[in-house]
Amino acid sequence: MKKLTQNQFNKAVLDTKKKPKTVKMAEEVLVGGKSPTTVAKQNNVKRQQVADACTSIYNTHLENIKAPSDWIQITAVFPPKEAKEVLKKSKNLLIEYHHKNKK
Repeated sequence: MKKLTQNQFNKAVLDTKKKPKTVKMAEEVLVGGKSPTTVAKQNNVKRQQVADACTSIYNTHLENIKAPSDWIQITAVFPPKEAKEVLKKSKNLLIEYHHKNKK
């Protein structure tokens, strides 16, 4: 399941035209870690409606960070030195990707 931090989610929905209820359901899944099925049942909507909202908001997040849609975001815990190395590698890969795919 795709996951976002609260900050990432807030940025992704900043200019959304989605209804507040839809945004709240997606937040419960993407930030809160609930399943789309559970959230759908709790709100008396179809699971697909919740899943579609999550996908749309997650894709907005990817657009915001300019990452390709097939890239995977992970959350991991590292000692500070190693974390800096991983972040640097991620940034360099993103720069390299954009450099290769300039039109």
